[in-house]
Amino acid sequence: ARLTGLDTDGFLLEVTLDDGRIFEDVVRVPYDRRIQSAKELHKIAVDMHRKAYHKLGILYKIRNGYYRTIVKMIGFQTYKAAKKRPYQTATVVATFLLAVSYGYKRYYYGTPRMIQRQQLKN
Repeated sequence: ARLTGLDTDGFLLEVTLDDGRIFEDVVRVPYDRRIQSAKELHKIAVDMHRKAYHKLGILYKIRNGYYRTIVKMIGFQTYKAAKKRPYQTATVVATFLLAVSYGYKRYYYGTPRMIQRQQLKN
């Protein structure tokens, strides 16, 4: 399907059938709620898109790259947020790295008390 227009009642689509023929009539897909302003159209379209994908099921979403697209969108939004607040981002990253290194040290070398017990055994 290809979006050909929109009006106050819904999106107007030109639908191509499986055999390649184009459906003769324009198909109207009504909005899932009443619109108050043109600014709402993007949000309504995204919400309707998500609902349609969720009804198709998880296997369809996996096969058609739905989750890959979501990860890209989240990554881009995170990048934009980090770019706006570089000092806070640096603090969060540094704290994360410290926590990971502390966990690594504890996992591989043990706590000081564990090391003392091992030394006393030997």
